[in-house]
Amino acid sequence: AKEIVRSSVGRTEANTLQSLMAADASVTKLVSDMKFTEGPVWLPKDKKLVYSDIPSAKLMEWSEEFGLRLFRKSPNPNGNLLDREGRLLTCRHGARDIVRTEKNGDITVLCDSFEEKHLNSPNDLAVKSDGTIWFTDPPWGLTDYPNGKEQPENYVFRLDPKTKKVTVLLKSIMPNGI
Repeated sequence: AKEIVRSSVGRTEANTLQSLMAADASVTKLVSDMKFTEGPVWLPKDKKLVYSDIPSAKLMEWSEEFGLRLFRKSPNPNGNLLDREGRLLTCRHGARDIVRTEKNGDITVLCDSFEEKHLNSPNDLAVKSDGTIWFTDPPWGLTDYPNGKEQPENYVFRLDPKTKKVTVLLKSIMPNGI
């Protein structure tokens, strides 16, 4: 794997992956045959990595103890993150929502609309120190785009999980990642 690195003075140089790693480090492939993965998040208490396989409509998990296995089926999950209490948050394209996995395993829908219109396809999220959730909502996950698009623009939103209030932070952009 090669990547081009641009220095602060504008020169470019090609670096191999190995040249970017510590001399005694190595890369090991743990799994393969995924369709399109996103949103890796480490669950420290469970010592496992959870990530989305979007077109397979699954959240997968990997741990040293069990290897690869299904975490749960999910309607085209994308971005994942832990909230301030260590609960898993997941953006789901297929359901057009953001959910939280409670400590007992139940799923709580935190947000699925703005101004009484479905979200497009929540993509990525971040949790601010005050517990609010900032998320992107591009149209990429809509299966019948542009017909199924209800939001007039592609927004970056702020969700207060305590009040359920959703606020637009940015509009008229094509958000990906936050």
